[in-house]
Amino acid sequence: MSTVEIALPEQRRVKTEGTVWRTLRRLLRHRGAVIGASMILIVALGAILAPVVAPYAPDEMGVGPSLAPPSLAHLMGTDTFGRDIFSRILHGASLSLQVGVIAVAISAGAGIVLGLVGGYYGGWIDGILMRIIDILLAFPGILLALAIVSVLGISLTNLMIAVGIGGVPSFARLVRGSTLTVKENLYVTVARSVGAGDGLIIFRHILPNVASPIIVYATLRIAFAIIATSSLSYLGLGAKPPTPEWGVMLSDGREFMRVAPWVTTFPGLAILVSVMGINLLGDGLRDALDPRLRV
Repeated sequence: MSTVEIALPEQRRVKTEGTVWRTLRRLLRHRGAVIGASMILIVALGAILAPVVAPYAPDEMGVGPSLAPPSLAHLMGTDTFGRDIFSRILHGASLSLQVGVIAVAISAGAGIVLGLVGGYYGGWIDGILMRIIDILLAFPGILLALAIVSVLGISLTNLMIAVGIGGVPSFARLVRGSTLTVKENLYVTVARSVGAGDGLIIFRHILPNVASPIIVYATLRIAFAIIATSSLSYLGLGAKPPTPEWGVMLSDGREFMRVAPWVTTFPGLAILVSVMGINLLGDGLRDALDPRLRV
């Protein structure tokens, strides 16, 4: 008996490592995932190295002529205040990635707990939680975030909270659906029959087996969070000037689209590259973690 008890954790560890390596190999063979990861890596490196690579401070005015076109001195031109757009985009990358990750962390943290509790216990607990989720789902995510920002006040921190709360219902629904399926498996019944507590069953046996769809959806949700943040900042409900946030930069350049299109073009391209890279990586993760594609 003691030999079995010692061997089982080791076998589980080996099996888990083998699964991780197989998933990683499938991910590396997925062309879209590799392209997406490369795009994200470029954006991340730009954010990390911004203090070193950026030729100017992001809010330094008058480093060049107002609305100067792209040149060797200013690779992406300057805005109406003579600020270097390339420097501002590099510094804005860290803000956009930070907002996306923090917002999704808020969404996932609350949504996973609600989904696990509702799906595992069922009954009146599930009924109350899901009715609350249904009310939140009645509002589009961007509209819900807009309402929350209006209540909390205009700031980048409140914007992250608003976008995060707006994503809670979708995470809760996803986790609840997966939990309803997983909790009927034999290993959950066995764990309950040997006296395992609800907390142990939920976090030791159910959560690891619903992690794959959570990972995939969280990755895709980061792209939505970046778009939502940029959209609300464009409307003046997020970061405030002169913060080098991409949505703010788009808003600053909308009056000069005819005479200086580069003021909006490059921030828009930065958003496009980031979102496309995250979506491509998310698609690759979905295929790599799909059990129907495992060999």
